[in-house]
Parts: sequence; structure tokens; C-alpha cells
Amino acid sequence: MSSPFFIVLNWMYMRRRKRPLLLLIFSLISFASLSYLIMNSDPTQKLNSYGLQLTTIPFFFILVFLSTFSLSAYILNNSRRGLLIALAIVFYLLLRFYNLTHFFFLLLLVALFFVLELLFSNHKK
Repeated sequence: MSSPFFIVLNWMYMRRRKRPLLLLIFSLISFASLSYLIMNSDPTQKLNSYGLQLTTIPFFFILVFLSTFSLSAYILNNSRRGLLIALAIVFYLLLRFYNLTHFFFLLLLVALFFVLELLFSNHKK
């Protein structure tokens, strides 16, 4: 029978995956870009580029996705879960943007991403 002291020592010598520092740096840059976009632009402002007129709203959602993905992937040390968390946050914000604010939509969104997490997790039987 193993003692608790052995279990603690064994846990201390297990290899841990290193967290990529690049994700943290990218997260800080995207949060800075997001805060700059929020502070210095109007949501109805049109951006003209190569004959296209875009509002700042798609850039907002892209920056929210990039910043939450990189931060949650860095914190959880798992890019799949970071992707699911970032998608859930962006979908929730899109639902709020289109005034779908009923509590049932939030429950459906949480259930959807919970099922996706169960689907993509590697359960070895």
C-alpha cells in the first residue's frame, strides 16, 4: 500500500506541459486592441477599405473571440477548451446583440457547449 507521502512526491515529479507564452502575449495585444476599439470608435462608424464599407461591430466580435480564446487557452493549457469558451462567449454576445435575451437561450447555449465538450473529450474506455 502506498503512503500519502509517496503520492505527493510522485505528483511533484510528474511532467507538466509548459504554457505557451505566445498565447499570453497575443492575449494582451488583442485585449489592448479591443479596448482601443471600444474607447475610440463609434459602433455605427463606417470603415472604407478597398471599396468595402464595414462597421466596427465585426472587428469587435473578432477581437473578443481572439482575446478570450488566447487567454482561456493559456489559463487552461488546452486550446480545445479555450476555443469552446471563446465561441460560447461570442455566441452569447451575438444573442445579446440581436436582442435574444431570454433565459432559455442562455440555457440552450450552455447545454450546446457542454454537449460539444463531452463529444470532443477523449474518453478512453
